[in-house]
Amino acid sequence: MTKWRSWNEVLDRWGLEDFELFNLLKKGLQPYTQHGKKVVNSDNLEKRREYSMEQIKEAIRNYPDTDIYIFDKQGFLTDLRNPCDKNSPLYDWYAESLAESSYKAQPLKIINKPKDCFIMSFTLTLDEDDASEKIAKAQRFIFKKNDVLKFEKEHNIGQQDKVFPCKPGTKWDKIKITLIDEEVVRVETPNGNGRFFYRELGMADDRTNDKRPNAIWILLKMFAKNQGVISRQTINYDSTLPDTAKRLNKHLQKLFGNKESIFVDHYKKEKGYKTKIFFSNQTQVI
Repeated sequence: MTKWRSWNEVLDRWGLEDFELFNLLKKGLQPYTQHGKKVVNSDNLEKRREYSMEQIKEAIRNYPDTDIYIFDKQGFLTDLRNPCDKNSPLYDWYAESLAESSYKAQPLKIINKPKDCFIMSFTLTLDEDDASEKIAKAQRFIFKKNDVLKFEKEHNIGQQDKVFPCKPGTKWDKIKITLIDEEVVRVETPNGNGRFFYRELGMADDRTNDKRPNAIWILLKMFAKNQGVISRQTINYDSTLPDTAKRLNKHLQKLFGNKESIFVDHYKKEKGYKTKIFFSNQTQVI
C-alpha cells in the first residue's frame, strides 16, 4: 500500500477547499513534489536586498562607474546624466533620496537557500490569477501518509467539523435548507434544526477583511431561490458554475457527514443541477 497521499485525497479526507489546505501548510503540514522533493515555504526563509544603502550611495557618488541600477521616487530607472551638482547644498538630500528609492526598489532575495527542495510561498494573495496559479501548482503536491495522520491527530482534524452529524444512511431528501434572508438559512434534519449565518457554515471568504460570502454561499442561495434546480433557463450560465457546484457538494458532504453527492445526476443529463436536498426560500421580495 502506498505511503503517499495526493492533494485531492487529503482534501477529500478532511472535507477542505484548496485555500483551507494552504492554511494547514502554513501550520506545518509538509508537502512534497511528485518527485519526492520537500516543498519549503519561502515566507519562512530569511531574505534581504542585494545592496545596502551605503553601497547604493557609493554608486551614486561614483556614477557612471557602477553596475548598480538607480531608481527615482516614482520607481523609474534614472541614468543620472544630469545629476545635481555635487557641490550644491542640495546634493546630500538628492543622493539620499535616490539611494532610498533605489534600495526599496530592490526585490528581496532568499539567502542560504535550502538545497534539493522546491521553494514556494504558502500565502494566497487577493490577486486571483496569482492565487489560481499557486493552487494549480499545489494540486500536484503529495503528502506522506504518516505525516497526514500525525497532523490530523495533533490538530484534531476530522468528523467533529460536522454541523449535523446525520446517522449512517440518512438520505439527502431528509434534509431541508430554507433561505431566511441573504445571510441566514434554517437547516432541518432528522437530528434537529437551527438557524445559521453563512460564516457559521464556513461559507465566508477568508481572504477578505470583512469575511464577505464566498461563491458557494451565493450558489446555495441560488438553489434555495429556485427550489433546488438550476439550469440555463433559471440563471445566466457562468463558466465557473461546474467548479463552484463541485465545491458546494464537497462542503455540504463535510457539514452533514454524508459521502453521497447532493445532486440527482450529472449536469448534462439533467440539463442543469437538481439537488436531493429540499431547498426553499422565505425571503421577501420588496
